Amino acid sequence: MSLYEKIINKEECVSLVGLGYVGMPIAIEFAARGVRVIGYDLNAAKIETYKAGIDPTNEVGDDAIKATTVEFTSDETRLRDAKFHIVAVPTPVNDDHTPDLTPVEGASRIVGRNLTKGSIVVFESTVYPGVTEDVCVPILEAESGLKCGVDFKIGYSPERINPGDKVHRLNTITKIVSGMDEETLDTVAKVYEIVVDAGVHRAESIKVAEAAKVIENSQRDINIAFMNELSIIFNKMGIDTLAVLRAAGTKWNFLNFRPGLVGGHCIGVDPYYLTYKAEMLGYHSQVILSGRRINDDMGKYVAENVVKNLIAADKAVKNAKVAILGFTFKKVSHRFSDIVLAFAAGVMLAAAVIGLILPSLEYGGFGGLPVTVIGILCGALCLNVMDKAVPHLHRLTGVDQESHPGQTDQLNKVLLFVMAIAIHNLPEGIAAGVGFGSGNTAEALLIAGGIALQNIPEGMVIIGPMLAAGIKPGKTFAIALGTGLVEVVGTLIGYFAVTVSAAILPFALAFAGGTMLYVISDEMIPETHAHGYQKSATYALLLGFLLKAIDRKKGLGLEEPNIK
Repeated sequence: MSLYEKIINKEECVSLVGLGYVGMPIAIEFAARGVRVIGYDLNAAKIETYKAGIDPTNEVGDDAIKATTVEFTSDETRLRDAKFHIVAVPTPVNDDHTPDLTPVEGASRIVGRNLTKGSIVVFESTVYPGVTEDVCVPILEAESGLKCGVDFKIGYSPERINPGDKVHRLNTITKIVSGMDEETLDTVAKVYEIVVDAGVHRAESIKVAEAAKVIENSQRDINIAFMNELSIIFNKMGIDTLAVLRAAGTKWNFLNFRPGLVGGHCIGVDPYYLTYKAEMLGYHSQVILSGRRINDDMGKYVAENVVKNLIAADKAVKNAKVAILGFTFKKVSHRFSDIVLAFAAGVMLAAAVIGLILPSLEYGGFGGLPVTVIGILCGALCLNVMDKAVPHLHRLTGVDQESHPGQTDQLNKVLLFVMAIAIHNLPEGIAAGVGFGSGNTAEALLIAGGIALQNIPEGMVIIGPMLAAGIKPGKTFAIALGTGLVEVVGTLIGYFAVTVSAAILPFALAFAGGTMLYVISDEMIPETHAHGYQKSATYALLLGFLLKAIDRKKGLGLEEPNIK
């Protein structure tokens, strides 16, 4: 029985060495297709995160991690139970733009120490032609004491995963495969065909497969560099580059590239692997390195032109604020999202305690404690009932799942938090309205000013979580604006019903405080502690609380006006 058949029958298993944004999706996909998989990474903290059902890469999602049968481990000896090893570790460059093969060499040593007879080792890391056979094989042989071609075989299959891309995935992209001989090539091809629905391309040799990968991004880099050079030339001529490209694009064989900054893990790195190998062979690259220099200098070129345009527009360059759109190429990380949400929780906690519950006690006077307690409990209970009785909260606000299916639960959590903000704004508006309606204009203006100041950070913390949940910017702005307008409604209510509003104000403040405490405890804090970034989230919460408390103190003039 062949190794492929044994894998299909679960008699042998596949190992993934390196569980980053490349290796982890491969491991998950193999497991989903019924293959026994060992997922190894030397980072024990990362392994514990996976075991907890958390996907820090944001490539497959927490649900897929929780449901997978992959055996996640940082114990390298577990690799001895696998016969088909896939190495997917990063291959960066050093500061001098020479290849840094440290990760792939280290992975080769780990696999070598645990390699058994009859195994196949397939490398996915981007390297220059010859690395697999000339660098990795000697390490495997030295560490294992086995002979390549006799005791074990090797192959190469370059990764083609595009981080953050939900369309071009592992199973939808044709996979290049190669092996040291025909038998190995056939096995490697069949194993990858288990998970790659688009099929595989059998390269003639390992070096061909290595070269194919390294030129893919080199080609893109050169084409972008050409467009960037055109943009520089046309800018000097006073010609709109995009207008030129639109005109040229009307020809059927014109390549539709655009100028822009080049970054990320691959495009700015892979060309140096090819040019390094060329230098070893005595050839100095002309086109590839020229393209790299152009693209590396584009950041400086853009910054210089921003300064020139500021001067031309008679704007002060010093302290000028510049917006950078599209700063990242991947989804918002769990760490960033948790910090933002924790900061929001801190702001809400300060608003609930300092801005709502304490004033409720003050305004209630003697015997006001029971009113405050009942108000807090009623607010929490009301939001709890709303949370359970209205499972599709996003529909009430006119927000659908848009282009992010499967995130409805997260969307509902965020909107529950936004609703709590809106509810708490109502009694604050009533407080201002009571002041105006009672004729105490000075105190009313003081309240209104304080409310206006403290609503600024509230608006900011609303926007972050909504954008992270996938709500479009336009709808995010509209919802944030709506939470502020609630306060205007409260002001009108307080103005036209002074007596009634003043009487119910302690309860209303406590009620709003209760809704906020409910959301903080039930939704926000658990979410911020679910992805392994508890410490960062805790300090973000404290920062949000302190900033809100300081803001509140400044806005309200050290103490709340006494409205009774």
